[in-house]
Amino acid sequence: MTRFTEKAIMDTFVEMLEEMPLEKITIQKIIKRVNISRTTFYYHFGDIYALLDAVLQRNLTLLFVNNATSDDDWADNLHLLFDYMYQNRKMLYHIYQSVTHSMLEQYLYKATEKFFQRHIALATEDMAIDEKDLQFLCFAYQSMLVGIILDWLRHGMNHNLNDLLEPAARLLNIRRMLGGESLSPHLTPNVLKGVRN
Repeated sequence: MTRFTEKAIMDTFVEMLEEMPLEKITIQKIIKRVNISRTTFYYHFGDIYALLDAVLQRNLTLLFVNNATSDDDWADNLHLLFDYMYQNRKMLYHIYQSVTHSMLEQYLYKATEKFFQRHIALATEDMAIDEKDLQFLCFAYQSMLVGIILDWLRHGMNHNLNDLLEPAARLLNIRRMLGGESLSPHLTPNVLKGVRN
């Protein structure tokens, strides 16, 4: 029963995010639609933002678990992410327009981190590259992709993100880009220490 109620709250919240901006969604509106008490809501979630975080994490997990692809098939994994974002563009746009803009950005970094880590590890497994350089490379690719997605949201989501797969394929050819060489020792995560905080 507890899991059923939690799922009902999360599903209802997603429905409401499709209909209206996050700022217009209140706990009172949620409990009225789900037909539960305020106490029941707080038993499962501390506030609206805790609920939002739970929904984003659940959707991300379901996306890759239910559509499992091989770790080295980056195009299929990216296609899954782009499809999810396009199909849920109203919900994401309403989150983007809200004061939780930074929460969406953090979610996008989480959504792409393991994907790029796996892709880079497989592409460079026989190359002598410093771990810090690999971390920076992962962050650089994440920043590029997150920037593209945020720009897409900012400009009204007027095209399908999958149109970017072909240029992304060229940029994600890590072996060709690195040419077997390590990144410059100056291009490490330390350079961006202040940017990510």
